[in-house]
Amino acid sequence: MNPQTTILTKKNRLALIWIFILFIATLEITAQTTVNASGATAETSNGSISYSVGQTNYITSEGSTGLVAQGVQQTYKIISLNADASYTAYPNPTTDSIDLVVNNETSNDLYYSIIDNLGKTLLTNVRITSRSTTISFKELPPAVYFVKVYNVIKLYQTLKIIKY
Repeated sequence: MNPQTTILTKKNRLALIWIFILFIATLEITAQTTVNASGATAETSNGSISYSVGQTNYITSEGSTGLVAQGVQQTYKIISLNADASYTAYPNPTTDSIDLVVNNETSNDLYYSIIDNLGKTLLTNVRITSRSTTISFKELPPAVYFVKVYNVIKLYQTLKIIKY
């Protein structure tokens, strides 16, 4: 064995392994928490599997001019047939209710409907009477919902809302 060459002996390897283990033990281990829109567990005699659909928790920063929620999925516009119309819904995701805001008044005869993620209409032909309308999701289970804004002639916009 040449003394000029460095060879890791058994003792040196063991010391390096212990240093690595101590380094890893000092790290904080945290799990990722989520805001779940839906999920389920399937069980058989061979075992079980669980899944969830949602997003990771988010950080909010509040200032004198407003609130910023980092990581929040905002209102997602699926269909917009009228370029002049603009509708928003907040907060999204929500636990209790959303505010549906008509940014550009397109008609006095606006309505909304709520559809679940399976396509079932839960609420239909509810008249929008002001620029800001509160829609309650309190009685609905956590899931993804669609709010359609329309008049008697056409559909203006569909908004994706997450209830957790």
